[in-house]
Amino acid sequence: MKFFLAISFTSLFSFLFYTNEVNELKTAVKQRYAEKKYLEAIKIYTLLETKYQIKEPSLIYDHANACYRSLQLKQAYKYYQIIADGNDSVLSSQALNQMGIICCRTQKLKEGKELFIQSLRKNAANKHAVLNLEWALTLKDEPTQQEQQKRQHEQQKKKTGDANTPDYKADPSGSEEEKEALRSSTHANKYMDINKARLLLESMKNSEKQYIQQLPVNTTTKPNEPAW
Repeated sequence: MKFFLAISFTSLFSFLFYTNEVNELKTAVKQRYAEKKYLEAIKIYTLLETKYQIKEPSLIYDHANACYRSLQLKQAYKYYQIIADGNDSVLSSQALNQMGIICCRTQKLKEGKELFIQSLRKNAANKHAVLNLEWALTLKDEPTQQEQQKRQHEQQKKKTGDANTPDYKADPSGSEEEKEALRSSTHANKYMDINKARLLLESMKNSEKQYIQQLPVNTTTKPNEPAW
């Protein structure tokens, strides 16, 4: 009887010691995060998850946020994915939103937009996901190295062609003969095409500005920044 009592007492003491240590670590990690000491916080999160096998969704989500804040985007994405696959629709929506931000930050705009949509499917009330989807729609894919080289080659080719083309002066106040010469010359036609292209581009830019101005104003984030 005494033997069993001793075992029970030891087990109870171990449990109380374990619980107390876990609570102390949770308090410490919250303090580190609040102080923006994200690298120290990450070490404590990892300790809680590995040594103490604490798999609380909120803890893993905070771990992901600490990784994101310290620019460890690959690790952050991994932990957000764990939460996104969970049963908590609100937290899952938040994790998907964060994954969308990471994709947009790493030039994966198509994936990012899809993740924002998935976030809203999980929780239609997630205002951050709405704002971020609108933000993502204003972004443009960065050209690849091959595309950049192609553009540079085309620009160089154009410069070479312009250097070999006679330079006619486009002066609208010139004589009728000069105007007629401009109309009949190849260079004048190119000049007119360029003017039309510029007008079209300005029109597109104005339309885009009007669209952006109609979007809901996000007072919690900086311009061109995702919403948290």
